[in-house]
Amino acid sequence: MPSRSLSRLSLAGQPPRSITIGVTALFAVVSGFMLLGLWLLGLLSAGSWPPVLLVWCLSTLATSTITYALGGGLWGPYSWLHRTIDLLNEGNLDLPQAPSAKEAGPLLRGIAQIAEELKHYRTLDVESLILEKDELENVICSMIEGLVIVDLDLRPVFTNPALQAMAQAADPGTAPLDPWARFRTRWAQSDQYALIEEAMLRQPESPRTDIVELVSPRQYLKRYSSPLYNRDRKQIGHLVIYHDMTPEVEADRLKSEFISNASHELRTPVASLSVLVESLLDGAQDIPELRQSFLEDVYRELERLHVLVNDLLDLAALESGRSRLEVHSIDARKVIEEAVATVIPQAKQRDVGLELTIPHAISVQADQVRLRQILVNLLSNAVKFTPTGGHVCLMAEEGEEGVVFRVVDTGIGIPAKDLPHIFDRFFRVTRGRSRLQGGSGLGLTIVKQAIDAHHGRISVQSTEGEGTTFEFMLPRSTGG
Repeated sequence: MPSRSLSRLSLAGQPPRSITIGVTALFAVVSGFMLLGLWLLGLLSAGSWPPVLLVWCLSTLATSTITYALGGGLWGPYSWLHRTIDLLNEGNLDLPQAPSAKEAGPLLRGIAQIAEELKHYRTLDVESLILEKDELENVICSMIEGLVIVDLDLRPVFTNPALQAMAQAADPGTAPLDPWARFRTRWAQSDQYALIEEAMLRQPESPRTDIVELVSPRQYLKRYSSPLYNRDRKQIGHLVIYHDMTPEVEADRLKSEFISNASHELRTPVASLSVLVESLLDGAQDIPELRQSFLEDVYRELERLHVLVNDLLDLAALESGRSRLEVHSIDARKVIEEAVATVIPQAKQRDVGLELTIPHAISVQADQVRLRQILVNLLSNAVKFTPTGGHVCLMAEEGEEGVVFRVVDTGIGIPAKDLPHIFDRFFRVTRGRSRLQGGSGLGLTIVKQAIDAHHGRISVQSTEGEGTTFEFMLPRSTGG
C-alpha cells in the first residue's frame, strides 16, 4: 500500500521541460513587447521587421536550448530524487544511478543510505518474527490462569480469555459489563481490592501475592503481580496473574471436614467403651447381670469401632488408588449368594424378607472382593431401613453396556433434599436414627468409590414412605 507521506514528497511532471517552456515563453513575451515598444516609438521602420523577427526567433530558440541544457544539469539530482521517492512509494528498493552534484551530494547519499538500510531490514526473517509474535499471543490466550496487563495508573490494557471466563457471573441477568469491570464486582471484599491498588500505586516496583475470594459463584484465586518493564528497563505497567485455587481450597475443606467427622465418629465408641470399662472396674463386674450386660455393650462398641476403622481404611485405599482391583470374569450369581448369606442374619433379626431375581448363569468383569462389598453394603442398608414385615429384592440382568444390579426395598425412603448427598462421607439422612441403627456413615461412599474404580455408574431413586431403589452397572470390559 503506497505511503501517503512519501506521496506528498513526490513531485509531478518533468521539471527541466517545464522550466524550459516557462523561461522560453517569458523571454518571447518580454522581447516581443520590447520590439513592439521600439516600433511604437518610431525606432523601427517597417522595412526592418523581417530581419528583426528572424533575430527574435533565433534568440527565442537559443534561449530555449540554453535553458533546457542548464535546467537539466541543475535539476538532474532532484529529478533523481523525484524518481527515487516514486520507487520507494511503490516498495521498490532498487534505485536508479544517482547523478553527481556537489550541492545535492549529501542529500543523495542520505537517500541512498536509507535505501540500503531498508534492504537490510528486508533481508531479516520478518515472517519468523510475526510467527513468534503469534505464538506468544497463542500461549497467553491458551493459559488456564487469568492474565491482565495494567498500566501505571492500573488501567487494564490487555486481558486474556481465561480471565474473561473467570469474570463471568453466575447470574445471567447481570447487567453487561466489560470483563475487567465484571471481575471487580465479584470481589467478596471490595476494601481488599482498594488496599491492593493503593499499595501498587505507592510502591509500583514491588511484586506482591494475595489470596482473593470471588462470589457468584464462590471462587478462591491466588493473585500474583509484578512490575512490567520495556526494553530500556523502564517500568510501563504491571503484569497480574490469577490462579484458580478453588479445587485446592475445597480439597483442604473436605480433608478438614473428614478429619473432624472421623474424629467424632471414633470418639463416640471410645467414650462408650471408657464408661463401660470404668463402670465394670467400679464394681459392676461383681454383679453377674450387670457384668453380662456391660460386656455385651463393650462387644457391640468394639464391633462398631472395628467397622468404622475398616471403612476408613477401605475408603482411604480407594480414594488414593492404592487398592488395585483384580478384575476378571467372575460368576456374579455366586458373589450375590455370598452377599445375601452375609445379610440373612440381619434380615431375620428384623423380620425382613430377602428376594433374589437373577439368571441361572451371569458373569461380570469385576473384582470379586469389591463386588461382594458393594452388594453387602447396599443390602445391609436396605434391610436396616426397612420396617418389620417388609422385603428387599436384589436383581441382576445383562444390559447393553454390562451387568445391571438393582437393590429394591420397601423401606422408609430418602427425602428428595437428601438424595444429592447420600454418597458424601459421614452423611446421614437422620443422624439420630442412623446412630441407633449403627453404621459408620461411610458405606455408600465406599460403594460409590468402588463402582467408580470399576468405571461403572450408580444411581438412586427413592420416595419417602414407599422405598428406595439403588441401581448400578459394571461394564463388560474395565481397567484393572
